Amino acid sequence: MRTKKFFIGILILVIGISGCGSNITDLGDSSAAGNTPRAWFDAPLPRTVIFPTSPCQIVAHAASINGIALFELTINGAASSFPSPDTQNLLVTLSRACDLSQPGDYRLLLRAQDNAGNWSGFAETSLTIATEETANSTPTTTEPTASETASPTPITGRVSIERISTNQVYLGRAVCGPLEVTITARAIAPAGIKIVMLFYRFQTGNTSTEFTGFVMNSIGSDLYALSLNPNTLLGGSVPFNHPTLEYQVVAQQNGEGPKLSTPVMSDIAITTCLR
Repeated sequence: MRTKKFFIGILILVIGISGCGSNITDLGDSSAAGNTPRAWFDAPLPRTVIFPTSPCQIVAHAASINGIALFELTINGAASSFPSPDTQNLLVTLSRACDLSQPGDYRLLLRAQDNAGNWSGFAETSLTIATEETANSTPTTTEPTASETASPTPITGRVSIERISTNQVYLGRAVCGPLEVTITARAIAPAGIKIVMLFYRFQTGNTSTEFTGFVMNSIGSDLYALSLNPNTLLGGSVPFNHPTLEYQVVAQQNGEGPKLSTPVMSDIAITTCLR
């Protein structure tokens, strides 16, 4: 409970800070910023290419001090609305299949409405569904010229997982081992980092929970850390057998830089302590 209250306080602070400048997507109207919801895409990232045999999944978030009531997703001009999966929390995850199968380029827009009727600005991303020919083609490689090898490498932002405190976490009593895991990430961008968030879910077999996000704490030297306690996150109940804690770190740059993200990691096992 103390962890939840602390997170809520941090989230309200983050929303208030971002309201003083550009919002987390740097899109939309920033008027009445203190009460304006925020919405953003975590996946797909802009210019993502999806091959025919690969699944296409949309993962997005919205945040508001009033809670989120509704998501509106527009794909190439066709809009659809979806009730919020959680109308009580300040930060809500939307996860759904893209439902796109035809090859081509797609522009995706997202906005959210809070429980007070306020709309967020539009977040935007894009993807391409490749053709079978593209998926099966072999890329042609050429040797770089002298001028190409002499060109300086542009400085870009990046985010990476630096370390995890353990890859085995226990549910129940601490006599079996650690009850929490601390995840440390590094986020770097030329214009600086606005916010770094850790998203997690529990997965077993073909079943998984929705992704949920927490703001990571800056610990200096471009490092951010957060501890997760599955006992607290699951409320003392264990809905799975031998679940895996999957997680992903997403960073938003200052200015107009794109979001940075790690792959979804699946290297933390959760075991029930039976002693």
